[in-house]
Amino acid sequence: MCNYNFPGGPRRKRWIRRSMLRVWPWCCWCGKKLDEASATIEHIIPHGCGGGHERENLTLACEPCNSNRGMGDRVQAA
Repeated sequence: MCNYNFPGGPRRKRWIRRSMLRVWPWCCWCGKKLDEASATIEHIIPHGCGGGHERENLTLACEPCNSNRGMGDRVQAA
């Protein structure tokens, strides 16, 4: 998992994660039900490959899926 500083700091990152959980509380890869403790912010186009922090480039994933993906493929439409 990437250890960069999220724009706006940790408070903004928590706020984004919470708001995303209200809309779609499932991992984009395995479909596992997520909660605040298990959800990580996933970049559709990885940050290391030039993907930004815009809402359109963010989704949620469980920590194992986010870590295993690394800088792999983009998220496929479900």
